[in-house]
Amino acid sequence: MRGKGWEQIGVVGVDSGMLVVSDPCYIDSEWKKEEFKFPKEEVVFPNGKVEPIMRCSKRWFELIEDINADKVKLRLKGGKPEKAKYNFSYNACAKIDGHQLNFELGHPGVGVVFSSGVGDGIYPVYAKRVDIGGGDIRIAEVRIVMLPHSVLGEKPFKAMNKCEV
Repeated sequence: MRGKGWEQIGVVGVDSGMLVVSDPCYIDSEWKKEEFKFPKEEVVFPNGKVEPIMRCSKRWFELIEDINADKVKLRLKGGKPEKAKYNFSYNACAKIDGHQLNFELGHPGVGVVFSSGVGDGIYPVYAKRVDIGGGDIRIAEVRIVMLPHSVLGEKPFKAMNKCEV
């Protein structure tokens, strides 16, 4: 029954490991198409050896099990990813997690970006509707359930097996 508790309103598909919450009217006016660049990363082995690595390379997939098992550490080369030119672009969104997205003029509000649970997949979206008076039912809250996730079982998530940032 509407107005009582949470109800599923749909699902959201994820192929980038990230989600953006934004008003769709900003997509045409604020979203910028810019070249995507993977951040420069390196793997640190237990003996201290450091090896540069490119996501989705043959070497990345050779080491993914060790990365997931915390046998080797993955870190950004130079400490942080190369800054994107625009704040509201795929290139920018893929490099920041749990972050405010700003309008082209620099003020906040165009959206928020965050990682999606275990990355790629389909996540259920729920809404809580309330009566604001006079029988007018409105969505008061939205919830995207990302964890627990059946992909994880009881194991903690460490790194993606996909080509994601």
